[in-house]
Amino acid sequence: MENTKLTSLDKLQRIAVITPQFRIWTGETVLKATDFIIGEGGELPDSEFASLGRKALIDKQHLNVFRNLRDNFRKECGSIGLPFLGGFAVELSKLDELKPMLDDYVQQFKTEIDNLCANVERYFEDWREKNPKYAQNLLTDRKSVEDVRSRFKAGYVVNKVTPLEGETESLEREVEGLYGVLLEGIREEAAKYLSTSITGSEEVTQKAKAVIFRMMKKLHSLEFLNPEIRSLRRMIHSEAKLLPSKGKLRGSDYWRLFGLMTILSSQKLTEDIISGKSNISSLVGSYIPESTQSNQPEKSEVLVQETTPDTDEGMSLFEGLDNQSSQAEVTEKEEVSNPMDIPLESAVAEETSEVTKQEVKPEASVADLLREEIAKRGGDADHFVVVSAEPLTQKSLEPASPKPEKVKEEPATFWF
Repeated sequence: MENTKLTSLDKLQRIAVITPQFRIWTGETVLKATDFIIGEGGELPDSEFASLGRKALIDKQHLNVFRNLRDNFRKECGSIGLPFLGGFAVELSKLDELKPMLDDYVQQFKTEIDNLCANVERYFEDWREKNPKYAQNLLTDRKSVEDVRSRFKAGYVVNKVTPLEGETESLEREVEGLYGVLLEGIREEAAKYLSTSITGSEEVTQKAKAVIFRMMKKLHSLEFLNPEIRSLRRMIHSEAKLLPSKGKLRGSDYWRLFGLMTILSSQKLTEDIISGKSNISSLVGSYIPESTQSNQPEKSEVLVQETTPDTDEGMSLFEGLDNQSSQAEVTEKEEVSNPMDIPLESAVAEETSEVTKQEVKPEASVADLLREEIAKRGGDADHFVVVSAEPLTQKSLEPASPKPEKVKEEPATFWF
C-alpha cells in the first residue's frame, strides 16, 4: 500500500495505544525489629525469608503465574506494536485481531486471583511451618483474603491520541521515532538469536524460522510507519523462503541463516540493504562457504517481473501466515492490498520478461544490469525493490588462472 505521503499526524490517526494495567501483590510486608534475633545465638533472617527491609508472608513461587501472565500480555502487544507513551502503539486495524488474545490473558489472570485467594490461608500456614523461628511474627502480619484480593488488578485501556492545537511538535517526534525503535528491535532480536543459538553451532532446528516469522509479522503490522519497512520485510522473506521446510538447517542452509541474522543484527548492513546500496542476496551469499554449495542445483533463468496488486498466492512459507491479510483503511488513491504477499514459487504478474545472460565487467552489479535492461525497455529503472537476487554469470577476458572457477547461475526475482 502506498504510504509515502503519510505525515506524522496521519500516522498518529492510525495508531491505537494499549496501556496494560496490572498490579501484583508482592507477598511481602515490612521487616520489623522483632524479626531480628539478637544476642547470644542471634542471626539474621535468611535471604529467602527477608530481603531489602521486607519479609515474605508466603512462598513467592505462588505468585510466579501472575508475573508470567502479565509478561505474556505485554509480549503479545509487542509482537505487533511498539512501546509508546507508556503503552504500546498498535495499528487500529489490528485491534480486532489482538483484543481477544489480550482478553484471554486478563481472564486467566483473574482466574488465578480466585485460585490464590481460595488457597492463601493454607499458603500462610505452610510458610509459617517452613520458618518456625518467625512463626509468631508471621501470624501477626498475615493478611486477610480480602486484603490479598485488593492488591491485584488486571486489565488494559485502549486510547487514541489527539494532540492539542499548537502542541504537536513533540508528539510528532515521538511518532517519527517509532521507525527507529522498530529497526532497533529487529537488530536486538537477530543479535540475540545469533549469539545464543547460531554462533558456535554447525546446525539449527526449524525453530529458527519462528524467529524470522516474528520479525516479518512485526514488520508487516507496522508497515504504515515507513515505506522502507515493507521493502525490508520482502527482502527477509526472499532469503527465508530458500530455507528447507523440514529437517535441521545444515551446510549452506545453516550459513544462509547465519548470514541473514548477521546482516539484520548490524545497523550499517541493514541500512545498506534498505537504501539499495547493497543487495541482501549477495551479502547473504558472501557468508556461505563455496564448499557447502557444491550440491546445490544450478538454475539459469533470470526473471524480471513488474508489480501487480498484491494477492494471497505463494504465501505458504510459514504456517499461520497464509490466512493473514491487511484490512488497513483505504484512503483516496490507495489500492486495497495485502502487504504480506510476497510471491514464492509461482508469482502473479502482468508481464514476465526473460533477461538473457550477458557478458559484463566483473565490477558490474546485478542491480546495475537490470536498471540498464529496464531502461532499454522503456521502464522506470530508478524505482524497484530487490526481493531475491544471486550473481549473474560473469566472464572475464583474461582469467586469473588457467582453470577459472565456474560461477553458478542462480535465479533472481525483482519486483518493480
